[in-house]
Amino acid sequence: MSAFLYGIGAGPGDPELITVQGLRLLRAAEVVFLPATREGSSYAGSIVQAYLDRQRQRVIELVCPAYRERALVIERWTELARRVSSLLRPNRSGAFVCEGDPSLFSTFLHLRKALERDSPEIDVRTIPGVTSVSAAAAAASFPLATWDERLLIAPATHDHATLDTLLDLADSVAVLKPGATLPKLVAALQQSRHSVRAALVRRVGRPEQDIFTDPASMQLAQPDYFTTLLVRRETS
Repeated sequence: MSAFLYGIGAGPGDPELITVQGLRLLRAAEVVFLPATREGSSYAGSIVQAYLDRQRQRVIELVCPAYRERALVIERWTELARRVSSLLRPNRSGAFVCEGDPSLFSTFLHLRKALERDSPEIDVRTIPGVTSVSAAAAAASFPLATWDERLLIAPATHDHATLDTLLDLADSVAVLKPGATLPKLVAALQQSRHSVRAALVRRVGRPEQDIFTDPASMQLAQPDYFTTLLVRRETS
């Protein structure tokens, strides 16, 4: 009999944005795995902490430092996959909880790939979650796309000149995970050759949520990994 592992998207920050299906499977799990870059720092865990029953469920942090080298990330998640495999019992379920959606820039993708390769006896399933893109747009009353418009989602990069290139390709762009690169990204926004509307949403859905809608105030925003920049080309 197979063991089951559900990759559950907890949404971007508001505990009420987890799906009904995700919450049901989370509560039913025997073991709950929480990703973290260091011990005690799981952002996903902070979202779902009220839903965990630590007397009944075993809660395990899977710590992978924020390596820049992809080879180190793959090696670490291969190690963590072996740990996950060892803790799942046949015909019982575990849950891996990540912020946002498990299929979009998620650590769950590394774990899933390792399990599918090394532990095919485990039935791994993905439960979608609300993305930071849709949550940020809702919080900022920002239209992502309508009619035949194109929406492009991209991670922040060190080459911020690409912002205009992205706006050449799509009507709206969502830039994720700017972190320390935020000042350069906002500068690229200010220098864009396009007429744009923008919103910067930091820690959407959390008590400390911030929303900025003009580049001047964005320059004063505290850089944070859990930030989404929405940019839309304005037409006359």
